[in-house]
Amino acid sequence: MNKIALITGATSGIGRAVATELARQDATVVFTYRDVAKGDETLNEIRRVTGNERVYMLEVDLASLASVRRLAENYKKRFD
Repeated sequence: MNKIALITGATSGIGRAVATELARQDATVVFTYRDVAKGDETLNEIRRVTGNERVYMLEVDLASLASVRRLAENYKKRFD
C-alpha cells in the first residue's frame, strides 16, 4: 500500500525538506499552500528533484475554520 502524507508548511523550511524526503521515499505527498505561486514552485521543484509525480497541493488558510473544512472535503474527494 502506498503511504499518503499530508503536510502543512511545505512551501519553505523544514516542511519543504520533509515533503521532499517523503516524496524521495516514494510516498504520495499532499501539501497545503496559501500562495499559489509558492505552491506551484514547490510542487514543480519536489517533482523535479525526486522524480515522484505523486506530489499534490491543496489550498488552505489555517486561520479559517471554513478553509480547513474545505481542505478536508477536497482531500477526502481526491485521496483514500
